[in-house]
Amino acid sequence: MNEPIVLKEEKVILIIAYAFPPVSSAIGTRSFKLAKYLKWVGWKPIVLTIERGLTHNFDQSLFDELETCNIETIRVGGFENRTRIPNDPFTNPYRFLDRFLYVPDPYIKIEPFAIEAALPVLNKPQYIDFIYAFGHPWSAHNIAIKLKYMYSIPIALDFSLPWVDHINSKYPTFLHKILSGKYERDSIRFADMIITSNRYIKELVVKKYFGIINHEKIVIIPNGYDELDFKSVQSQSKEPFLLTYYGDLQNELCNKPFIQAVKNFIDHFNLTPEKFKVHFMGNTKKAYLKYIRSLKLSDFFVSYENLQYKEIIQKCESSHAFWISETSHPHSKAIATFKLQFLIGFKKPILGLVSDDYLKSLISKTGGYSAERLNANDIADNLGKLYTNQKRNDTTGFNEDLYTSHNYNMITRELSKIISRLLLLNF
Repeated sequence: MNEPIVLKEEKVILIIAYAFPPVSSAIGTRSFKLAKYLKWVGWKPIVLTIERGLTHNFDQSLFDELETCNIETIRVGGFENRTRIPNDPFTNPYRFLDRFLYVPDPYIKIEPFAIEAALPVLNKPQYIDFIYAFGHPWSAHNIAIKLKYMYSIPIALDFSLPWVDHINSKYPTFLHKILSGKYERDSIRFADMIITSNRYIKELVVKKYFGIINHEKIVIIPNGYDELDFKSVQSQSKEPFLLTYYGDLQNELCNKPFIQAVKNFIDHFNLTPEKFKVHFMGNTKKAYLKYIRSLKLSDFFVSYENLQYKEIIQKCESSHAFWISETSHPHSKAIATFKLQFLIGFKKPILGLVSDDYLKSLISKTGGYSAERLNANDIADNLGKLYTNQKRNDTTGFNEDLYTSHNYNMITRELSKIISRLLLLNF
């Protein structure tokens, strides 16, 4: 798997990704890392994305890294006055109106300008060999489908996370959900290949669209880590023991049993804030922070918001363990797995508040433990095991094969092979 892939000639792949540096998001990071390493294995990526000014969550560290990668980028802009598009349709005061007027998402209004911006490369005879579109926002899929039939170019559509069934998907009316479902169905039907990040999303798609798609058309390219990100970060200190959560703490992800479990754990080991802390990296609901204060645990919990990617890497590397959680939503395990795949790169044990057997097996391979999400005593007991192992410097439980298989360098080599096979079939 470490052998370089030799192509007869340089192949050109058009990547359509609205979430791309400087956008700060998990999908934006995934699309960038895949583009970066596709270039390493003989492809020429050309990225079609949005102008820098159309995002509020600007990540300078990712943008700086992009600038060093020499990746050709086509940015769609110059249409703000024509469409009166808000700087960020998802968080501005007109969010509800935007979602009401535009299906499947507000970025659908960019479509004609995106196609127009890409025409110079698309009109070169036999220049673009393949198109890979990332969802979230999902209207990027619609552009790829149109370009497929305009230029007879095979396409792959990325379902790294659920679409209509996403835990945070909210629709103004039931009709909007039905219409979004039609867009999702068209993506499944017209794609030459569907790429997912884990088995849960693959099973969801295959079950939901039985008869439209089969297992051969859908492949798993896991989320992962970039080993080069760790070159400039500092290692962890022995104390305090840092337990870290990466991502927004919304809905049920952080619940009272977990916070109560932390209190039980602190009391059992007689810990002080100098010995133990919990870090939240992402937006945290005020209700959780209020409950933490009610238990007089404020000195043990630290919440960080709007971190740059390099800051996230540093804080994760400084952590001693992570925790992830399912919720009562039936597809939350897909999102939990997506996060876990990224965290594997830090080689730290994970505390999983999960019930799914496959997730439990992955967590076990990190040297971590699983607990019942709503059982404070079970959570406290397994957190105690993590803490005790760290004090003993016991890292024997981490599976090295799991680490290697989630390296974006290796992941992208596999993606290159899969796309190359599809091109041969379409030749």
